[in-house]
Amino acid sequence: MQANLNMRKELMVGIIVLMTAGTIVLSSVASAQALTKENRMTGYQSETAGSNGIVFSGKTVYVDDDNTNGPWDGSLEHPYRYLQDGVNASKSGDTVFVFRGTYSCKNITINRKSIQLLGENQNTTFFYGYISISHAHGFRISGLTFRSYPVNVNWEECLYISSCVRFTITNDTFEIVGPQKTEVFAILISKSSGWVISHNMFRNVGNGLADWIEAVTVFNYRIEDNTFVQKISDYGIVVGLSAGGTIRGNRLFSKLASQADTGINVGTSVFINISNNYINFTRAGITVGGNPFLTRKILVMNNTLINCRDGGIALISTSDSVVTKNYVTGGSESILLLFLCERNLIYKNAFENTDDPLYGSVMIEAGSCLNRVIANQISGNVYGVRIVPTVPDYPQPLNRFHLNNFERNYKDAIDYYLSLWYKPTGVFRGVGNYWDDYTGVDNNGDGIGDTPYTIPGLERKDRYPLMKPVDINNVTECDAEVSALMRMMSQRATAYDVAFMTLLGSILFHSMLKPLALRTMSLRLNAVSQESCSRQSVTARN
Repeated sequence: MQANLNMRKELMVGIIVLMTAGTIVLSSVASAQALTKENRMTGYQSETAGSNGIVFSGKTVYVDDDNTNGPWDGSLEHPYRYLQDGVNASKSGDTVFVFRGTYSCKNITINRKSIQLLGENQNTTFFYGYISISHAHGFRISGLTFRSYPVNVNWEECLYISSCVRFTITNDTFEIVGPQKTEVFAILISKSSGWVISHNMFRNVGNGLADWIEAVTVFNYRIEDNTFVQKISDYGIVVGLSAGGTIRGNRLFSKLASQADTGINVGTSVFINISNNYINFTRAGITVGGNPFLTRKILVMNNTLINCRDGGIALISTSDSVVTKNYVTGGSESILLLFLCERNLIYKNAFENTDDPLYGSVMIEAGSCLNRVIANQISGNVYGVRIVPTVPDYPQPLNRFHLNNFERNYKDAIDYYLSLWYKPTGVFRGVGNYWDDYTGVDNNGDGIGDTPYTIPGLERKDRYPLMKPVDINNVTECDAEVSALMRMMSQRATAYDVAFMTLLGSILFHSMLKPLALRTMSLRLNAVSQESCSRQSVTARN
């Protein structure tokens, strides 16, 4: 009897020991999991301090799709399973941290809420759907991969932003996965200012037609250091009705030669800096154009454009702008001035190897006048310069050329538009261009040919042809003018710019004279109004 009692006591003690050990083990596992998650968040904690001048000092709400059984309270130990729940539980100033996994919802709406949405890693944290953000003053999205979601049978998108101020989208990936003939928008922005899109990857892994970044009625913005892998008829960056913008250091290229549509397209805008971008194998490289009285003070500088089939740089109805230090090679033309381009400076560029006999490497037509083409290297083209008439009997020379090098072109120039091919007054007066097929002599040794060089067309004359190529790097004639425009680019858009462009946008919208960006915004609103979140109701638009 006593032996059985002792055995029962020993058994109870063993059970208690096992239960205690199990509790300790489970507690240790939970602690280890929490510690592991904390370690996985390394590098992101410091980012919650601020973004674009906005401080996110609130709580952190966690989301993890691995937590399938609950409980769910948004804590590190019990994160929400769905991203929408995390967003709903957050308040302005909070951070929503999303652990690696795959999350899906048709439409997540963030309205009047300034939060920070952080993914653990853009290579392992995927969101399949689209997010709408409106009337938010300061937010940040980073560390996510967005995969386009069908709004309707012909429409997909990732992110839509309207009427927001001071936000940042950085270190994200946007993937287009739509079928053929589907139009897909990665980021759509309207009526917003003070924003930054930087260090993101955009790539088309489907067969849809991608518009990567499209923005209209926007001010004081930066689109910097993004990479776009394009194909089909993709548009890279499209901006219209804007002021005080910088588009810099982006890389846009196509997997298939001459397949992508446009690299950078800037519509009616003022004070825009387009610099240090690399564009390869798009149909059009950089296009600037809009209203001839409103599209002005654009700086296109230090860009590299290779094999842009229909042209490298195009100015359309643009005035008082500068194109300088760009390298453009291949395609039908290096630079086009079209439809009333006036008082622009084309300075110290390299325009090479265009191959279309119908165009010139420098092509000027349709009433474009009073432009200056100075100190450019124009070489290896079918036509170096081609100028087409549209304003007969104009009383003054319309465009001016000097200190340019024309080398190894099939035809150096043809001019039907009364251009002036030398500088008659001021600094460098009495100086023309270098023509490698000039056969004249320089008997007095002053470096200028003794007989004029004749340009075919209207038989215009370069009265001071140079005997040796110009050292373009040492030309300083217009450096001060370029520096002055660069200083303007560093200033924010004025209240006048903002008010005027906003008013213009409203007039264009309501008169149905919408550019591409306004058209797509309208279509998008119509499509989204017919959709609701597939999982639960979301905050209504304001």
